[in-house]
Amino acid sequence: KTQKITLKNFINNSGGKKPESTSRKCWTEYATTAKDIVYINVGSISKEGMDSTIKQNLSAKGIIFDFRTYPNHFASTDLFSEYLSEKVNTFAWMSRNSKATPGSYKLIMKSETGKENTNYFKGKIAVLVNEETISHGECCVMAYATSPNTKVIGSTTAGADGNIGYFYLPGKTLIIYTALGAYYPNWEICQRDGIKIDIAAYPTLKDMQEGRDVWIEAGIKYILDD
Repeated sequence: KTQKITLKNFINNSGGKKPESTSRKCWTEYATTAKDIVYINVGSISKEGMDSTIKQNLSAKGIIFDFRTYPNHFASTDLFSEYLSEKVNTFAWMSRNSKATPGSYKLIMKSETGKENTNYFKGKIAVLVNEETISHGECCVMAYATSPNTKVIGSTTAGADGNIGYFYLPGKTLIIYTALGAYYPNWEICQRDGIKIDIAAYPTLKDMQEGRDVWIEAGIKYILDD
């Protein structure tokens, strides 16, 4: 039979005020500060803001980095090395097609992050991901995953890591494609498959109806569990 129903959109709610289009709880409703947990949305915080937030909370019980949005800056370089790493780590290999021999690929670089550092953040780190974690965000998550006491929490990411290339077809049709191969250090592929998940978090229909953010809940549980 034909019937009319009204549904609310289930969108990422990263601001301090709940938009009318979603019933999902905002992160502030989880009282992370009272639990000695720092919450950082990488899509809305500035590089300077992220620097000062981490620096002022090096003794916190845990940090939640929310990568369910596109990062505002390349968060895996100097800030990661300064505060979140105890040593240099290789987090990805990159390959590129050879112009000299079309159809073949070669390794062009290994991506490293971190430095020898004894004054790094020693609490637990939860990195939240979902299908909106894409490209540059996935690269950052691969770097963050090398930090001690870090778990990647969430659901399958876009699987579109690596720089883009483009060319035009007749009729000025622009084609954009992934121009670099991106792999974990053991050559495990992340393109198409997505980032490796340590703790799965998938909202059920009931979770949506109740407005629960199961990603943040899983992150809090991981940090608070002994």
